[in-house]
Amino acid sequence: MPQPIRAQGLRSMIHSAIGVELARQRDDGSIDPTDSTRVAKEAARSGKTKEIPYAEILQALVFASQALAEPAWLDAAQKIATLRRW
Repeated sequence: MPQPIRAQGLRSMIHSAIGVELARQRDDGSIDPTDSTRVAKEAARSGKTKEIPYAEILQALVFASQALAEPAWLDAAQKIATLRRW
């Protein structure tokens, strides 16, 4: 039977995942796809080349900010919203 995810382990995973996105975010809010192995390289199911999932990244930043009381992550989310004119 799998072990339950402990709260500290979950916090650590969130910090790690958000850290990756923040490291790739440019000052204007765009995400640098340079090190991506899929974005701009692989085709999606639609046949189009995969693009950066800005909506998913924004949602992750907002949820993680609220879950871990990290208000600075909301600033990063706001940059994306401004960039995308949402």
